[in-house]
Amino acid sequence: MASEAYKGLPNNPDYDLPALFGSPCDTLVSQNELAGAAALGRLHVYYHPAWEKAFINASNLKGKTGMLLVYDMQGKVVHSEPVRIQNGYYTRDCR
Repeated sequence: MASEAYKGLPNNPDYDLPALFGSPCDTLVSQNELAGAAALGRLHVYYHPAWEKAFINASNLKGKTGMLLVYDMQGKVVHSEPVRIQNGYYTRDCR
């Protein structure tokens, strides 16, 4: 066995250590976790410049009511309105 001399603290990482479950340092993600994230609500906004109109479609929503908030580039709310969610979907045409 060879002896090693250090000029400070030794740095011999053990790369064979298993993942520490529940640790915030564990960055491994399983496919099941990603599939669960896909079950969250989805939002699609399309802008038609010729019609000067935005089309808002949301799906996989929970509940029966919600709030539509539109922000400008500085984070200021420029439009807000309560919405009714029907069967997990919401659709709106905005000018």
